[in-house]
Amino acid sequence: MLIQEVLFARNNIVKNHIDYAKGDFSSLINCLPKDSDDSTPLTISIFSKNETKLSDSQTFMYNDIDLLHKSINKIANNKLLNAYFWGNVRFIYRELMCAKIGNPDVYDAWESLIKESQWGYANIWKKTIDKKFNQFEVLGPLTFNTFTDDNHLIFTLDNKDASITRLREEDIIILYPYNCENHNPLTQQLLKGYIVRMNESEVELSIANKYIPKKIFTNKSKWIVESDRWFHNYNYGLRNLFYLISNEDEHFADLFLGLQKPTFENNNLEICKLDGLDSSQNLAVKQALNAKNYFLIQGPPGTGKTAKTLTAIAKNLFLNENKTLIVAYTRRAVDEICYNLDNQSITYILLNKDLVKNQLESAKDIDQLDNILPELNNVLNENKIFVATLSFINSHITILDAIKPETLIVDEATQILEYELAAVLSKTKRWILIGDENQLPAVVLQKDKSQKADLSFDCEYVNYNLCPLSDSGEKCSNNVNDKCISMDILKQIQLDDFSEPLFTRLKKNAINKGWDECYCMLKYHHRMHDDIAKYVNELFYDKKLISATERQKSPLTKTYNLPSSIDHGTEHIDRVMFISTPIDMTSFYSPTNKYEAQIVVELIKSLKSQFPDYSIGVITPYRSQIALIKSMLNPLINDITIDTVERYQGSERDIIVYSFAINNMEYLELSQSMNAENSVDRKLNVSLTRARELLFLVGNVDILSSHPFINHIINDLQNKGAVIHMPIV
Repeated sequence: MLIQEVLFARNNIVKNHIDYAKGDFSSLINCLPKDSDDSTPLTISIFSKNETKLSDSQTFMYNDIDLLHKSINKIANNKLLNAYFWGNVRFIYRELMCAKIGNPDVYDAWESLIKESQWGYANIWKKTIDKKFNQFEVLGPLTFNTFTDDNHLIFTLDNKDASITRLREEDIIILYPYNCENHNPLTQQLLKGYIVRMNESEVELSIANKYIPKKIFTNKSKWIVESDRWFHNYNYGLRNLFYLISNEDEHFADLFLGLQKPTFENNNLEICKLDGLDSSQNLAVKQALNAKNYFLIQGPPGTGKTAKTLTAIAKNLFLNENKTLIVAYTRRAVDEICYNLDNQSITYILLNKDLVKNQLESAKDIDQLDNILPELNNVLNENKIFVATLSFINSHITILDAIKPETLIVDEATQILEYELAAVLSKTKRWILIGDENQLPAVVLQKDKSQKADLSFDCEYVNYNLCPLSDSGEKCSNNVNDKCISMDILKQIQLDDFSEPLFTRLKKNAINKGWDECYCMLKYHHRMHDDIAKYVNELFYDKKLISATERQKSPLTKTYNLPSSIDHGTEHIDRVMFISTPIDMTSFYSPTNKYEAQIVVELIKSLKSQFPDYSIGVITPYRSQIALIKSMLNPLINDITIDTVERYQGSERDIIVYSFAINNMEYLELSQSMNAENSVDRKLNVSLTRARELLFLVGNVDILSSHPFINHIINDLQNKGAVIHMPIV
């Protein structure tokens, strides 16, 4: 009987999740107190067919549930906030469903082939191990070796080929035993963690559960590692939306939505300037410090938005003893922020899981534990600058009640979805968002048509009284031909895509309303040579970027030669070249191209000998192409970073080689990352702007000429004689 109850509860939870993803919230709304009822809320029934009344003595969650009901009722008459809340709830549950079982809207066979997983988390057991090996999706077989002092696990690779994989350091992973004769992950315990370090011979892993008996690893002979496609905690998103609708500050929601104009002080503060700040950076720092509510800083590639502008803002806030929290989306960005703060002798606390752990370990005996929390609280009160990843803050949001930050600085703001920021914004008075909407967006699993707020979705309601978005009466005005159009109201605040970040929407909103003082763009870039920068400047930045140094305008000091298989002894002086390769018919249905991979390897060898002091990097859209290039490259050449554009954002190299690995038109479309207006390909922008001195583009010219922006580059290079055609094989 108990097993039946548990299965019934599980099935009801799954059904509710599916309903919410469709936009059907009737099971939740049915639990809200009606005007004629008493004020005691109901719970959603998962253990029985009847809802159960809650009382303070029955559950410790009574107050939370009661507050949720009151907050939902409070926004019912605010059509804009109501649509924003329920639209985001639906969006989050669609992300949850995609993470678990794959994208329900992917019907296209090409897309199913190209996407890394067709089934989401279910890929672990639905895809065969042989196919995973062939597509470089797993790392292994691995043999357990030893434990490190900090309880990391060291595994050795069975052979060199096992190291050729899509997986990389810092990837979130799943570890489980491998049985070559009868491989079934569902019969094994799945251990979650991440890759600390990996090379050709061994892999170092950190496992989330530190209390797993060590004998488990010594008893199993072989192990497999694969990517964890469901490590995002969507509960934080739902909780963050609750912070938005329950906030007692009546101005917060209006500022967040873009209804209220942000205000500024003209107090002529004495600005502490960092050495080397240009005029646009200085102006951005001053405007940010004068903002009372929020300020947006667009930092195109190489303009010093983090190293210079963010650091200068932080230094001024530190000197003025303003409590400040600095967050970024990735650990790499947090490390860079800390490095820059250290260089300016700015004292800060890095908020992470080791903060409390180190405090606890400092206690010599049990009696000292009573002093740990007060001491930690004193540390938080005495310091002014705090740095953390956004994921840490979202998972430890109550720490902000102790810190009480006045100012929030968000780096990489254009890689963060709106609901991911709602909670931390609600706990600060001023927000400074730094990013670039023309670079990589937030990662979203669902297809565009389910993201768009201006696209209607099927109405699932039989009884309109159970729809939180409907009007009162027998017929809902939002229902047009059984389609819900309730999201159209969000166009008032420039929201037409839930996958767009808050930064982008607030900037669009400000431009639309003429609030020019609440945003700026850094104009002087310090990275790319003019011959490289001209393409992104013309295509994506309205020719507003300006080179900051003489190096960026000077000609190449010497000529160079391409490998003999590409060119026959011609001396080149061009800083950008396009090498056209044949279509790889043997990989027509896969995101790899062996001809491109071979050209990339030959280019690396040739350029290393001719430019020994230059750093070289390789970018390609697909992990399979990365694995193919690595398999062809001499292992002694170990100072070359070969990675996707996502991993390269924020990095630079003197020379960049870009391998498109596109064999047909369908791949070309799916490799793009267009903005809502189709005026910027964000992946292409980031790829081109990683290069300081030389840029080599490798791909099939006929296919890539169909891309409007790449076609512009190819035509310009052809006029310069900088396009080389490899013979068709």
